[in-house]
Parts: sequence; C-alpha cells; structure tokens
Amino acid sequence: TVSPELEAQVRRALATIPPFHIRELGIDITHPAPLAFARGRGCARCQHSGYKGRTVISEFLVNTPTMQIIINEGCKIDPVLKEFRRQGMITLKEDGLLRALEGVTSLEEVLRVINE
Repeated sequence: TVSPELEAQVRRALATIPPFHIRELGIDITHPAPLAFARGRGCARCQHSGYKGRTVISEFLVNTPTMQIIINEGCKIDPVLKEFRRQGMITLKEDGLLRALEGVTSLEEVLRVINE
C-alpha cells in the first residue's frame, strides 16, 4: 500500500479525470477502502526489475477549430485546459494513474516517468 499522504494526492488527481475514464476501468474512487496498486516483485525473466515489456502513458489534444482559435489568440493556459477538458482528454499524469490502477504498471514507475 502507499502512504496516506500519497493516496490522498492520487485521489485528488483522480477526481479531476472525466468520470467516463474511471467508469471504463470499473474503479470506485469514492469508496473509502485503500486504492490497490501493483508492484513488480521481479524474477529472472524480467532481470529482477519487476517489469516486462512496455506500455504507453500519453496525453493527446485534438486541434479542433476551437483550439485553433485559442492558439491564434496567444495560447493562454486556462483556455487550453478548458478546451482540453471539454474534449474529455486526460493529462499524462492522469493516464499514468489509470494505468497504475489497472495494474499495468506501478505507481512508483508512473511517478518516476512523469517527473523526469
């Protein structure tokens, strides 16, 4: 399990994700039980790293006509984020948290990658 402080940070971040992304995973982030995260133990096959293969965490923004107007008007962060959310997009960090909750990777690996 992760520390209570880290779990609180993760829950705050998850609360910003559009609900349909959470529902797709069948995760109830409102439940008070601790969130479960995978952690690789390592073996000879993965050279004791706990990881085998690769997965992608990503964020993708569609250049809609609205986004083009925002860009042409100086690309201020608040309108960009508003359009980003309107499109139902999630950030790199949020996508990583979802992958960690799926058990595809560990929370530690997500935090390492997004903080590089």
